[in-house]
Amino acid sequence: MSKMRGISTIGASVLAVAMGTTALAGGAAYRGGMIRVYVHEKRHGGDNVCLWVPGVVVPIALRMAPKKELGRALKEAKDVLPALGVVARELENYPDTVLVEVVSPRERVKIEKRGSSLIVDVDSSRETVHVTLPLYVLQSVAERLEATRATQ
Repeated sequence: MSKMRGISTIGASVLAVAMGTTALAGGAAYRGGMIRVYVHEKRHGGDNVCLWVPGVVVPIALRMAPKKELGRALKEAKDVLPALGVVARELENYPDTVLVEVVSPRERVKIEKRGSSLIVDVDSSRETVHVTLPLYVLQSVAERLEATRATQ
């Protein structure tokens, strides 16, 4: 085998590994969906925040979170934690629907299940907020908090 052919084979192998890794990372990001947060302050000079985060980042961040901080979150969520995991799993089986809608003279709040996401929209005289949260993320948060609670 010539030296050029050997270098060519190594280069092709490296390229194949890089492409495979990219495909796996893309697949993981697709599976986790995207968390989208949009906030618009309606005052003069108000802020606009638009944030897109791959849902797969949340389980990773939870694994890296200090146990002390997770313990605080558990204390605050202890009453709703058992239901959180069940609701997150069961919402996958629900058709797309509006779960909560509140309309008042000052604001409008709507929480709906659309596809495999939970969508929260708030519109008031002060701000507009839109959050899209993949149900997978909600499930992984519930599972991680339950696992942490079990070890405490």
